[in-house]
Amino acid sequence: MSEPTILNEEAAHKKFAVDWFNKIWPLLQKENRTAEENEMMIHLAHTSLFHWLHVGTAINEQRGEWMLARVSTILEDKTKALHHAKRCLALTEKNDFKDFDLAYESMARAYALNAMPTESKRYLSLAKDAGEQIAENGDRDLFMNVNQSI
Repeated sequence: MSEPTILNEEAAHKKFAVDWFNKIWPLLQKENRTAEENEMMIHLAHTSLFHWLHVGTAINEQRGEWMLARVSTILEDKTKALHHAKRCLALTEKNDFKDFDLAYESMARAYALNAMPTESKRYLSLAKDAGEQIAENGDRDLFMNVNQSI
């Protein structure tokens, strides 16, 4: 029997941050989630962000807020969707993130959910323009695929 891998605190935080973030995707894409799966998405998103706050950088925090906005929007939690989208955008602007990490689509989704069509259309336009400017083909395709359902 092999020895268990022992992680130091930093490595453990990073492992959990990545693992929990990645476990959200199959649930997001599932058509008929149970109430328990919906709750699990919330827990996973918060847990991932919590761990990133211990060992990550500003981009990890921004992506964690993006995921919380996305999960909240899918679960139609208007208040939390807008709250996390605004936090994501604030981090984006504060750190001058570009390319794949522009936060416009999370704002477009949150405003759409909150029945604010003028704001939603504004951010949707910004998201589409930003997506067309993404240099890396794979990143651009992923960005456009994630954003096609706004």
